[in-house]
Parts: sequence; C-alpha cells; structure tokens
Amino acid sequence: MIVLVALIFIIGGYVVYMAHKENQNADRHRNRKQTHRNTYSSNRHTSGQHGGSDQKRKSAAQNASMRMTSHRMQDVGSEAGRIRQQLKLQRVNVNTRALASAEDRIRGICRHADRIAQDINSHRNDADYLILLYREGVKVSDDAHKLRCDLRELRDALYRQGAADRSIRTLHQRVCALYNGVFGDENTLNERNRILRTYIGDNFGRREANWNASIERRAQQRRAQ
Repeated sequence: MIVLVALIFIIGGYVVYMAHKENQNADRHRNRKQTHRNTYSSNRHTSGQHGGSDQKRKSAAQNASMRMTSHRMQDVGSEAGRIRQQLKLQRVNVNTRALASAEDRIRGICRHADRIAQDINSHRNDADYLILLYREGVKVSDDAHKLRCDLRELRDALYRQGAADRSIRTLHQRVCALYNGVFGDENTLNERNRILRTYIGDNFGRREANWNASIERRAQQRRAQ
C-alpha cells in the first residue's frame, strides 16, 4: 500500500514537472517569435524611411542641389505681360488667352523649381515629403507643357499674320523668345525633378528604390517610342 502511494506521488510529480517544462518551452518560443517580429519591423522601418546615415544623405542632397542650380530658371513671366499689352495697342486680332495667365504660371514653374533645390536639403531625411514634392513637380511640369502648346499656337498665328503685316514680325519674334524661355524652364524643372527622384531612390529603402526604378523604366519606354 505504501509502495502504491509512493508510486502515485512520483507519477503525479513527473506529470507536473513535464507540464511546467512544456509551458516554459512555449514561453521561450513565443518570446523568440516576438523578438523576430520586432527585429523585422525595426529593420523594415530603418531600411525605408530612415535607411542610411544622415551624413551620407547630407552629402548626396548638397550634391543634388548643386547640380540643380547649375542651370538657372529664365523666368520670362514679365515679358508675357508686356507682349499682351503690345498686342492690344496694335490691335492684333489673335487669341491672347495664353498670355492672360502666362505670367503667373511661369512664376509658379520657377517657384516650384527653386523649392525643389531648397527642400532636397532641408527635408533630406523625409522620403514621404520628397515624393509628394516630386509629384507636385510633375503636375507643374504638365502645366508648363500646356502653356507652351498655347504659346506655340499664338506664335504660329502671328507668323501667318506677319506675312502680310511687317509690324507684327517683331511681336512674332518676341513670342518666339517667350516660347523658348518657357521651354527652357520646363526642361530645367524636369531635370530637377529627375535629380530629386534619383536622390529618393538612392538614399532610402527598397520601397523608394523600386518606386524610382519603375518610373525610370516607363520614362525610357516613352523615349524609345
């Protein structure tokens, strides 16, 4: 009888010990899993928004800004207003719709281009802000293209009228210069936007690198067409 009681006691103790050991193993497994999850999350965050050293970004941003400002904006907006006044004085029968808003639109193009050159330094660690800045630049560039198309129509209309009226030829030349100025500012804005996009792709995480590569791939496809 004593032996049976002792045996039951031993078996019970063993069962309790094994259950305790199993709980310990389960706790260790959960802790390892949580540690892995935290490490993965931390690495993903680091490689994305905060990947790379600040010194590296600072140097890259300064270099990008210098490349941007090597070509200055022409900012021919005030000339658009003067041409419009002269067309009214000479009572030239052409559509001046493009000139009515050209001055403000040209200044907007130049302001955004300057903002890109400045903000790539002051916001060099903020990928999300810089991506928004890039997307704004794409919209401004689209507006610059539309303005240039409108000015081309005006240029061509003045060219046709200048064949019969020599006094219009000077205005035609001025509109040609205005058109070329807007075209130059559009190209400069596009180049600054491209430098900004490349900086984002090269100095943050995999998400930004893939984003830049995808846009560059589409741009190459358009150029090849």
